[in-house]
Amino acid sequence: MYRFFIFFTIFACTLPALTVNGIVQNINNSHISFVIIQVPSSKRWTIADEFGHFTIKCDVGDSLLFNRYGYHQTYAIIKNWTDLLITLNNNPILLDRVESFSKLLSSTHFSKTYETDSAYNGNISSIFNQIPNAQLRTYGGLASNATLSIDGGPGSHTKVVYEGIDITSPQNGETDVSQLPPDIISSIAVATQPGVLFGSGTTDGIIYLGNSREQTAISFSKGSWGRTSWSASTFNHFPNLKIQTAFGQRSAKDNYKVTWREKSYDRKNNHFNQTYVTSSLAGSINQRLLANGVFFYSSQKRGVAGQIYSPSLEAKREDELMLLALNTTYLFSSGFITGSIQTRQSDEKYIDPNYNIDSRHKLEKYSLKLKAHARFNNTISLYFQGNSETEKIISSETNSHSRKNLSSFISSKINIQNSITIQPTIRLDNIGNHYNALTYNMDIIWQQTDHLKYIISGGNSFRAPTFNDMYWTPGGNADLKPEKAIKLMTVTSWGKNEQYFDLTFRYIESKDLIQWIPGDNIWSPENIAETVRKSLSASGSTSISTYTISGFISRLWTRDLQQNKALRYAPELSGNIIVSAKLKKFTAGISGCFTGTRIAMYNFPDDEMLPSHFIPSLFIQKNFKIFKHPLSINLAADNILDTQFETILGYPEPGRSFYFSISIKQ
Repeated sequence: MYRFFIFFTIFACTLPALTVNGIVQNINNSHISFVIIQVPSSKRWTIADEFGHFTIKCDVGDSLLFNRYGYHQTYAIIKNWTDLLITLNNNPILLDRVESFSKLLSSTHFSKTYETDSAYNGNISSIFNQIPNAQLRTYGGLASNATLSIDGGPGSHTKVVYEGIDITSPQNGETDVSQLPPDIISSIAVATQPGVLFGSGTTDGIIYLGNSREQTAISFSKGSWGRTSWSASTFNHFPNLKIQTAFGQRSAKDNYKVTWREKSYDRKNNHFNQTYVTSSLAGSINQRLLANGVFFYSSQKRGVAGQIYSPSLEAKREDELMLLALNTTYLFSSGFITGSIQTRQSDEKYIDPNYNIDSRHKLEKYSLKLKAHARFNNTISLYFQGNSETEKIISSETNSHSRKNLSSFISSKINIQNSITIQPTIRLDNIGNHYNALTYNMDIIWQQTDHLKYIISGGNSFRAPTFNDMYWTPGGNADLKPEKAIKLMTVTSWGKNEQYFDLTFRYIESKDLIQWIPGDNIWSPENIAETVRKSLSASGSTSISTYTISGFISRLWTRDLQQNKALRYAPELSGNIIVSAKLKKFTAGISGCFTGTRIAMYNFPDDEMLPSHFIPSLFIQKNFKIFKHPLSINLAADNILDTQFETILGYPEPGRSFYFSISIKQ
């Protein structure tokens, strides 16, 4: 479907550096968009996003220079790994640069960012386990689909965004993250509210995946069950332009033995082969005009093992995913305007000769966005976004369909006495020719001290029916209504130096949920389900000498009002803990992920249950230098107790596994 030839040249890159995250704000604690951050000693630079967030590589002792049209030039000295909160003053006249001192970046209003560099141990779940209240559900092994959900909800209620591109499939409303190789995910940010930024399918939150690895490197890995991979990347930076390109390949036999209900089985037809390429560029045309772009393509060939009690030894699936985005931003002293063009395209083929299945699904999504932000004074600012989107499907199971979606929202941020911020938001969506949705959100943030913050957020959300819901043959229902939900969230966030603690409570009440039910001869979807969910989670991190301890514990209360039972696949308790130690040339850590008992299927008189499980893992990393080039060797072991467990009933996960990787950087 897609064929690309990429030519590039590898040259100069910096020596090993630490990664610093931060936010840039004004004197009224409002974020400043698209600030240019430079490291004069290495000539590295980056541009903060529209919410003022930035990530840059530098060394302890380096100075960071902050430039933004309409503000004083400011700099900060890096003293440790602490995240930065930088304040810029308005710039009515040109002045010499002034020094800014950094302080701890506490939890942002609705998100927390997690780095993945040392988390990966050969299983994709390892980079998502650190996210509070998140569940990754797979069908066992690398070859299976992998979907993310939050707070026990379905995957169609969690939006996944990669480098600003919505990668959710319009066919089923979910995202298969197995199409994204872990090498291109360097950070994960979770925003559980508000969902008005992306509209449909954001009831439970938005997961932002980022790739900020700016490096020239080559890496190889080897793991259990024939898992191998290699990747190469190149990074070039100029005074006003930087380009990052990476490509690689992953493969696995993944045929493993499991014990399921006291019987032994061999999981076969689990082979997986993935090739991928990605490239990004960012630059400043002049002081006020910025541009950036992202391209990604992956191709997967995989076996489909089927359920443990009904294996499919000849089924196979081939799928491709392509993402492309181009963004241009014009800066004003009091805001910005951004225009974006994005596309998501996929092609999937599934064949199972045993059941005479030969299906194909081609999807295309094109989006044109216009964003604008304006600050009228030190108290009030407005944010506007308009979006025109076209979704198309050509499928053997739904035939050919398309729909055009229009949306717009406006948000106002009002600062009261520099410590209280009120942010009302309203959004209007028109989905195809059938659905309209009005969503709203009200946020109140009280920054009591430099280290203590309180958040209250309330609003509603919706999910429009997908192409499968409306047009699947047989059974599709074109008369479905959008799912609806009301939400409330409170957060208490404390942070000081390299420590933080967050306590979050959420309440979600959903109705008109789409559920497939049996009819005379076929299954068909109807708006019949209603659910109530409450969650309480505590997460935090602390450092003691060279040791860092981080983790979370979550409690879920869920209810399917039809069944009067807890929701399927929603554990009452879940948690994760990571203990790591950083020495001069040596890093090691151990982690443990706990998932409580879950209902997998409603039955009478007894429900099908998935038992609780605790999965410990460990890793060790050693850094060397060969001919002045940094060399890293990683060893990891996952599921070291060899626990047999499932995330989806009938699809047992692999047992104990080992992983080895080596990488060298220029």
